[in-house]
Amino acid sequence: MLSFLETAGYIQKKLSDKPLPGIDAMLEMAPVSRRGYLHNFSDSAIVASVLFLVYPKNGKTFFPIIIRPTRNKLDKHRGQLSMPGGKLEKSDASHWACAVRETEEELGIEASGIEYLGELTPLWIPISNFMVYPFVGKYAQEPVFKIQPEEVAGVLELDLHALLDEKSKKNGTISMHSGIELQDVPFFDIEGHKIWGATAMMLNEIVTLLKSESLR
Repeated sequence: MLSFLETAGYIQKKLSDKPLPGIDAMLEMAPVSRRGYLHNFSDSAIVASVLFLVYPKNGKTFFPIIIRPTRNKLDKHRGQLSMPGGKLEKSDASHWACAVRETEEELGIEASGIEYLGELTPLWIPISNFMVYPFVGKYAQEPVFKIQPEEVAGVLELDLHALLDEKSKKNGTISMHSGIELQDVPFFDIEGHKIWGATAMMLNEIVTLLKSESLR
């Protein structure tokens, strides 16, 4: 198994390859409702960024997934699992700067310690009309999380290799906090946690990109 630094270097190299797996890879993990939108843009969309952040822990490579609070009934993504991120602000110099700022605000990770590894394919989320710019970054040490309770109910630390395991991909029923149950939804099952929707779509581009025995 590669060390953390070797893994981060491999990820950076793969992200430099063009073209990226793109929307085709993302749609493999899309709910049925999203598959009706084959286009991947909206002129009226709200711009946002998210960050897939890798860091070392116990000799392995981990990444954080946040649990969104459930109290805001107007939030179409409440209670879901997602990467840290949020809306682009006027003060943000770039989409990357937005992703780093949001990660620092939500998880308390010092922005100056986050290193850019590359960017993924932007994804339009029809249900909330967000155009999300996903990035991949590296944090060289195990972070001490200080979550922002208004936006984060909790944080999951997940093993990258568990994500890359083909057995983590499943299909089934998703129970939403609104009481609605969605059927035949693709999701990643990692340590009993179901990651679905836009987050699973973006993660699948990473999985597709990194499929290689080189990481074993």
